[in-house]
Amino acid sequence: MLGLSIPVYGRYERAFSKMTVTRMIHLCEILGFMPIDMIFEAAPHLWGRTSEEAEDCLTLARVLRRLPNGTTRDLIRLLQRMIPDDDDSDRGQ
Repeated sequence: MLGLSIPVYGRYERAFSKMTVTRMIHLCEILGFMPIDMIFEAAPHLWGRTSEEAEDCLTLARVLRRLPNGTTRDLIRLLQRMIPDDDDSDRGQ
C-alpha cells in the first residue's frame, strides 16, 4: 500500500534512512493515525517541559481536531483575548 519495497521499509523501521514528510503523511493516512501522534512519540520533549505538560498538549491537540469549525473559530478568538497584547507577534498580527 505504501509503494515501498521491503528493504526500503526496513531501513525506515531501523532508522537507517530518514523518511520524508510526504511519505510520513502517506503512512499515517494508510495506518489511520495523525502525523502529530508520530511526532509526539519521537520527540515528546517538544510538547512540554515535563511528561505531564507534553501529554496535556497532545490531548489538547486531539480534542481540537474533533471540534466543529465554528467552535474552533470561537475558541481561537477566546484564546487570543487571553494572550497579553505584547505577544501580538505570536498571533501573526
